[in-house]
Amino acid sequence: MMNAVNILIDIGGSGIKVAEYKDKKIGKIETFNNISSFDEFTKMIKKRQGTNHLKKIAISSAGFIDPENGRFIECRCAPYLEGDTVKMLNKEFPFAKVSVVNDGEAHTRALLVPGRDVRFGAIHLAFGTAVSFGVINEKGEIIRTCSGGNWDIGDYLLRTREAPYEVYRKLGAEGLRELEENFDGDPYRHFGLRVGGLLTNLAVIFRPRTIGLSGGIIASQGKRIFAGIQEEFKTPVSSDKIRFALLEDPDTVMQGLTTLC
Repeated sequence: MMNAVNILIDIGGSGIKVAEYKDKKIGKIETFNNISSFDEFTKMIKKRQGTNHLKKIAISSAGFIDPENGRFIECRCAPYLEGDTVKMLNKEFPFAKVSVVNDGEAHTRALLVPGRDVRFGAIHLAFGTAVSFGVINEKGEIIRTCSGGNWDIGDYLLRTREAPYEVYRKLGAEGLRELEENFDGDPYRHFGLRVGGLLTNLAVIFRPRTIGLSGGIIASQGKRIFAGIQEEFKTPVSSDKIRFALLEDPDTVMQGLTTLC
């Protein structure tokens, strides 16, 4: 009898990460940087599947995803997957269940992994090449936008105590790199002030009990950035104290994808 295996796939700016998931354990994570077509993408999956029975494929990608209908509307890192992604993959893997979400939902799903010290509802932000976002309601269920798609923060104006009073949001890797190279002061504190200003506004809208933070930037500089966040963040009036969950594992997305298996 063939062993049943799930395949986790994280499509991001630094390549495509692939891992097996079986017996509630994530296997060795392999990174591919040379995938440029749908045919190469499916061959990558088949190579990792080997002789195992493929039970589920869980995919995360930066961009605009419609999980309910299994569609990649915009996939900046893998445009060859845009369209009816799940239907396309089901033709190649007819016996596997395929799930697709954007990186914001995948990071947010990591809060659902058993053992986390999380009070629901929650919002979650991941800081990497760009910024991604997700929401969990008070019952521990993923909440999507009114149209059914995944959340995306988009352009955002911040108001913080730091000059200039009104600054354009640069909360991804490029913004942090600019601060590291040009800012006359502690770039991580300043970056944290930007994040804290954004979180203050989001907390007013969503009234979360927990705010989760993850992504490559948090994995590498999370504690230094968090000091600035705490300095800037203000709990909304008439709101319970909000706890923060810093997920500093660089492979938080893979943890989140396990909840789809």
